[in-house]
Amino acid sequence: MTTLTQNLQVKKLWAGYHRHGSDLSLHHLFEGTEECSSHFYLEPQHQPWAYSGGLLHKPCDGGCDADAGGPGQVQGMEVAWECSFSGDISFTEDWTVLHVALSHWSNTPVLVDGKDVMPEVRRVQGKLKSFFQHIQSAEWKGYSGNCDLGPLMVNEALKPYSAEGPQLWFVSNVDGTLIAKTLATLSPKSFLFIIASKTFTTQETIMNFLLLAKDPSAVEKDFTSLFTNTVKVKEFGIDPQKLFEFWDQVGALHAPLCCLLPQPCGPTNKPHCWGEPGTSGQHAFYQLIHQVTKMMPCNFLILVQTQHLVRMDSHPKILLANFLSQVEASMRGKSTEKASKELQAVGISLEDFEKLLHHKVFEENLPANSTVFTKFMPFIPRALIAMY
Repeated sequence: MTTLTQNLQVKKLWAGYHRHGSDLSLHHLFEGTEECSSHFYLEPQHQPWAYSGGLLHKPCDGGCDADAGGPGQVQGMEVAWECSFSGDISFTEDWTVLHVALSHWSNTPVLVDGKDVMPEVRRVQGKLKSFFQHIQSAEWKGYSGNCDLGPLMVNEALKPYSAEGPQLWFVSNVDGTLIAKTLATLSPKSFLFIIASKTFTTQETIMNFLLLAKDPSAVEKDFTSLFTNTVKVKEFGIDPQKLFEFWDQVGALHAPLCCLLPQPCGPTNKPHCWGEPGTSGQHAFYQLIHQVTKMMPCNFLILVQTQHLVRMDSHPKILLANFLSQVEASMRGKSTEKASKELQAVGISLEDFEKLLHHKVFEENLPANSTVFTKFMPFIPRALIAMY
């Protein structure tokens, strides 16, 4: 197996970087042409994505450096793409992985070992639709929980589109504080537990929900579940009409932002992947981004039209100003000369000047791409998951 660092296309990309990278200055590129932003610009689904903040000396029109070939040619990406849509990717666990079937809306079949899985997917989706109608009409009430990262993100993102439906709480931590605080504010007669657990044996599931369910009649009435372990779920006693199975093809290891090990140890194989909404990150980890010794490329995303207007309507403008400032700071950095002038302007002592100067300096040319959404729409979370 050829490691990524030994791949011919990757070697050519590095050669191109060494040819141009030492002379490349992002802010000089912007100053040199008014068309820089439009050259490094895509608009999929009418949503602008600017990659002018990357260390690129010419646009990537479907590929990278012409000498290196497109990114799809690196490490057999085309083959990997085909395998991901046929489910043939989890050789370490020896099962089919086919999350794509759950978001497949055309009438074409999705085959696993020659069998179309879509009729079974549509059957469960039909049960879910009926279930949602019972919830929206307040005919069913009850509780909720388990792995919440994806559902919590989608729920928060789509709140402005909800029709005053039921309020949702997410409890996934095995620490008892969260579930204790959540249950203290609720009445068991008015809420529904949703146990999202593939095996029904996860420790968080057992601790947070299975051990709390004392009354068999309450389990039948006030619980529902997403599962693959039919035996365990039936033993628990949930009403069959409130059971929504999914399949081994939808394994957690292949959920968004997860990866399988082992990986060949060539380049750094665990990227920094974290962030923060709004400006809170500026008071936390942005100094690490700007001043870390190892380059840490980043992406900034923003909505132009806010979902929640507040008095004076100044919040969106201030947020946008911070957004643009961070992109510019990543591009321009701050030289020792500029930092010296700023410190001298405030009239600090020589001792303090010498202490503070190197803390004010950070390098230019930090790759920072920006995505600007005109307004939030329901398809955007799926687009972002696909992109990342």
